[in-house]
Amino acid sequence: MSEHMSNSLQRRYRITELEYDIRRMEVDLDCCRDQAKLIEEAINEKQRHLDRLQHRLRPSRVMEEDHDTN
Repeated sequence: MSEHMSNSLQRRYRITELEYDIRRMEVDLDCCRDQAKLIEEAINEKQRHLDRLQHRLRPSRVMEEDHDTN
């Protein structure tokens, strides 16, 4: 900022600068929320997949234990 700027012009410049910073931060926050939602969905999908695999493994373990005892 120039020293020749009036106080009111300096204040207006600072206000504009702060408004821009706030808006940029709001956009960043929205992007982070969207990204968090996508990550959460990916985690949930992987958890469902893990649950299905573990569920399928349980009967196999029982059959293996029965086979080992015979």
